Amino acid sequence: MGVTSWTWRPLPSVGSGPPRGRRALIAFSLLLGTSWWVGCARSGSGGATHEQEHGAPASAHTGEGTAALPPGTVTEPFDGQELAADQLLLLRTSRGDLYIEVDARECPVGASHFVRLAREGYLAGRMFDRAVRGRSVHAGAKPEGAKLKDPDWRIVAERSPQRALRGYVFLDRDASSPELAEAVGFRILRARDVLLEDGEQSQGGIPMSYVGRVVKGLAVVDAIEEGDTIQAVSVVTRQAMGKPDAGRMLLDPGASRTTLATPKAVSPEWRLRTMDGQEYSADSTLGRALVLTFVESGNKASEALMDALQEIRDRVAETDLLILVVAPVDQDENALRAWAKRGGWTLPLVSGRSPRVLDVTASFMADQVPLTWIVDSTGVAVEKIAGGHPAPVLLARLELVGVRARDATRAPGR
Repeated sequence: MGVTSWTWRPLPSVGSGPPRGRRALIAFSLLLGTSWWVGCARSGSGGATHEQEHGAPASAHTGEGTAALPPGTVTEPFDGQELAADQLLLLRTSRGDLYIEVDARECPVGASHFVRLAREGYLAGRMFDRAVRGRSVHAGAKPEGAKLKDPDWRIVAERSPQRALRGYVFLDRDASSPELAEAVGFRILRARDVLLEDGEQSQGGIPMSYVGRVVKGLAVVDAIEEGDTIQAVSVVTRQAMGKPDAGRMLLDPGASRTTLATPKAVSPEWRLRTMDGQEYSADSTLGRALVLTFVESGNKASEALMDALQEIRDRVAETDLLILVVAPVDQDENALRAWAKRGGWTLPLVSGRSPRVLDVTASFMADQVPLTWIVDSTGVAVEKIAGGHPAPVLLARLELVGVRARDATRAPGR
């Protein structure tokens, strides 16, 4: 991050200006002093505090700082309303199934509220009342004549400091009380960076609660039209995703739960095409572990990591492990191939020209290179590893997800 330089320039002294300027400055100072004394007299004391003048500031969750929250507003997460690391919300809609990974790291109040709505029956039967092509779909309205209950609580509208990406789920803000989230309403994005609409302000972050993302069912999000409904809502495991009876495969309520802030999270839905034309996706890699690495050609740490990955590739069966290397900033595929050839690396390579590569890079939060994600055979992203590491270190991490290597028979390519 760049550092801004500031140069201190002293103001001219009162005596340095012409007589008329001195008289004007003195008059202005007297005017300010008079205003201050009038303010003190009105307050009945030596000066009122900000809290005395305006009341206590609003909760820090709102990001507004000016409006007091209505009495009874929930400002802390609901107890017991978190999901286990391998659990998803399944929204069965009239257009198909949406699998949502709930994420409480940014907006814990909103995330626990969303889970509670799902578990206690407030989402089932709701209607998608707005569908904007290329932007988002909105849900939460009651179909005409439907007898659906509304929650008897309201939560604070938190701000989300992160970007808005395709498939992300946000709670809508209440139109009449913007410091609150809507009781049931939420939206799912059809494209990235399209969250804010006319009249919505972005100062201090996205003014809505981010509660999760669709990890399977983006095509359904694109197909939803106004009037479509949420027919049923369930809590399912990743292993049940896509199965016809997924809605009935509920986790035992007595099973132990983990917080949503755990590093183990379901991998986002993704699809990539290598420079050789091979297509890979989150669904096609289920059943074997995945090492998804982000590198840059010419980067020394990336080259060291490529050596380690090539050694692992030579020692682990492809049926057990897929290694996929993404070079998001490398647009010249010929230069990228030459770089790989010089290093002796035969790993599948995805260049910056590949479709959806920027979306995948953003979804996996690859804000530096080299960066490696280890995803287990069920699609759970187990670990995020920054920097270059030798093969033994990475193999030790892979053993945690059941990957075993053969004895070393070949030296690294470089």
